[in-house]
Amino acid sequence: EVMNFTECTSNCVRKFRLTTNIVWAVAGVCESIATSSGADGTAASSALLNYPVGLTFNTVGSIFICEFNNNMIRKVTTTDGIISVYAGTGSPSNSGDGGPASSAHVDSPHGIFSDSVGNVYISSYNEYLVRAVNTLGIIRTYCGKY
Repeated sequence: EVMNFTECTSNCVRKFRLTTNIVWAVAGVCESIATSSGADGTAASSALLNYPVGLTFNTVGSIFICEFNNNMIRKVTTTDGIISVYAGTGSPSNSGDGGPASSAHVDSPHGIFSDSVGNVYISSYNEYLVRAVNTLGIIRTYCGKY
């Protein structure tokens, strides 16, 4: 069995295989220096993350990472290990409802969940709300009030 976890202060996501006690990085370069986000379309293992605090998986195994200090959600496609911005522009706000999640502002994402249909729910630490991104990539406020 494999366990996935974030290392906030090391700025990476790791996997741990319980049967062998082997740990390896899935995303981020595992440095303690806070960094800005790396470019889309690069290998997740060499991407720069800034305080990843939460993660979830969709039904096909892609990983979604809350990047708290960069105000965005990053997606790692497990088939090729490529990372990209899924939601957020890096601006600490909560605007963009009804439009593409990648063009919306997401403020301090802290918790994340993917349902069985593929919708992704993102909680905002500073704004006391949950936003939902549907399978078409459209974001909206699910509950709470900004």
